Amino acid sequence: MKNYDILRIGIVDGINEREGTIRAMFPDRDDAVINDIALFSFEQNLPEIDDTVLCLFLPNGSEQAFCLGPYFHAENPPPIKDEDMYVKKIDEELVIKYDYRSKQLTVDAVNEIQINGNIRVNGTIRSGGE
Repeated sequence: MKNYDILRIGIVDGINEREGTIRAMFPDRDDAVINDIALFSFEQNLPEIDDTVLCLFLPNGSEQAFCLGPYFHAENPPPIKDEDMYVKKIDEELVIKYDYRSKQLTVDAVNEIQINGNIRVNGTIRSGGE
């Protein structure tokens, strides 16, 4: 296996939620399709159909691969272009942001947020209208 065969760019064309794997098509390999590519993640954050993903193949020539996930590129830019921000975009309706400068955590949610468990507040609670 050549070095350029270890990392490949694929397009997701199938998802197996139960197993945590994807099926990907590789345009640079005559649209070859490889099944059961394991997601390289410890969080359940499956890519979507047609996402462009980076896949890592083992160098021993086997077809064993891991999907490293989507990456930023011209058609998929970062949601916020600020080096001092951590941003986790769950979907269009839920974004978690942390500003390293101000030490402020922001959750932008369209729907109600539910917390199961006890809450302790050491500080002030203010409504958005104040």
